[in-house]
Amino acid sequence: MLLALPLLDPPPGSSAALEDRVDTYAKAVAALASAHDTELLHALALHGRRWQVLLNTELPLRRPATVGITEDEPFRAERRGRIEVRLPLRDARSVHFEVSADDRALEITDTKIVGMDGSELPLFEGIREAREYFAAYTSNPSRPAVATAHIHLRVPSRTTGVT
Repeated sequence: MLLALPLLDPPPGSSAALEDRVDTYAKAVAALASAHDTELLHALALHGRRWQVLLNTELPLRRPATVGITEDEPFRAERRGRIEVRLPLRDARSVHFEVSADDRALEITDTKIVGMDGSELPLFEGIREAREYFAAYTSNPSRPAVATAHIHLRVPSRTTGVT
């Protein structure tokens, strides 16, 4: 809701008015929960986890065109160089995921993309891997809405330090 503030017409004129809007929203969600409207709550939760992009552009008529959107996802590094990144897979007709290590002293090893149940997803048509790079592509229509990439970064044994 706070991200939508600039679009509210009229916008809240004070912090009390803003708190009132937030309270109204919270009460509406609580009413849905009391009514056990799980379908609407699920849709609301999915919408709240994502952002939408509206793009105003001109494309050539009768000629192929591609519009690409790049998103930098934050990640949290766990102990021993393990990283998890959440991947939305149904935001577009196809999905391209890539990770690279800018520091040449790091290697990307043992990358897996798993579904919500933790099982590895074999649905990627294209996978490219190198010591410092991993990329995966899919346009599989039966892909799940969300997956998680498990990435392992390591310092090769021949390296004495990381810069």
